[in-house]
Amino acid sequence: MASDVEHKDFWSEAFAIRGSVTPLVLPRVLTFGAIAALIWIANELTHELDFHLAVAPYEVAGAVIGLLLVLRTNAGYDRWWEA
Repeated sequence: MASDVEHKDFWSEAFAIRGSVTPLVLPRVLTFGAIAALIWIANELTHELDFHLAVAPYEVAGAVIGLLLVLRTNAGYDRWWEA
């Protein structure tokens, strides 16, 4: 029964507009999304833009280390919260 209450509270807070940061962030997200869409459309129409970047091994290693750091941080936070 308690999980139903927590579930409803989560979704009502997740989609809440009043009292959230969504109205401040949404214009920026839409602006950068539109810029990205325009770049993609220009690339598809002309095929002259070359936005391909090579992925170096240290970039992959950095992503893996970042994920491990996030997992360790979450585990530490869970342990602290339970204590």
